[in-house]
Amino acid sequence: MATRLGVRGAILLIALFAPQLSSAYEHPLSSSSIWQAYFLGHENINDEDLAAFLASYLKLLPFPQSGAHVASIEIETPYEQVVTHTLQRSVDYSPQQAEQDYRARADVILVRVRINLTPTYSSRVRVSPVNHAVQLRLLDFWRDFSFRLIQGKRGMAPNKISGRPLFTMHNGDLSGADVELEFDAAKVSSAPVQIEVRLPEGNTITAEFDLEKLR
Repeated sequence: MATRLGVRGAILLIALFAPQLSSAYEHPLSSSSIWQAYFLGHENINDEDLAAFLASYLKLLPFPQSGAHVASIEIETPYEQVVTHTLQRSVDYSPQQAEQDYRARADVILVRVRINLTPTYSSRVRVSPVNHAVQLRLLDFWRDFSFRLIQGKRGMAPNKISGRPLFTMHNGDLSGADVELEFDAAKVSSAPVQIEVRLPEGNTITAEFDLEKLR
């Protein structure tokens, strides 16, 4: 396992021999960028810096007057994925392994959307206005939503979409869903992007991420 001094030395060497590295979105990642991401996720030299880094990839959204609540939208660039992948590994995980893992998987941008149910979009759906009959909302209700990544004048549908239902702790009722979207990293450039979520009733929620400033 690398010592704290060794890690600091490695970071200084990266900074010394790779001055051309920018702080903008990069695809594919260079070896130097992978190692920088590894050290950020592995050693947590400055926890506040790490927390601020991760927070910049997440947007929290306000509660709506009606309808489902798109509570958060998170984007994961290839660089951010190396950081979080490293955070989840053991202390013996090395930068060489981090680079091997990155090279072995497809380069994608991941987007995670949290959708919460609300009193006006609840776990129970009224099916008859006459006798007030209701039925349980489907667990894959998120399929009624549509998702796009927009950059400039171009909108991209996800290459892959998956979701999992969420349940309340006290009675096990459906409470929402986490939805994960995959986009081809090669089709996205270092410029602002918007993630668009269109709700079943037609409302649109967007969150913008500036990939000129995010790695």
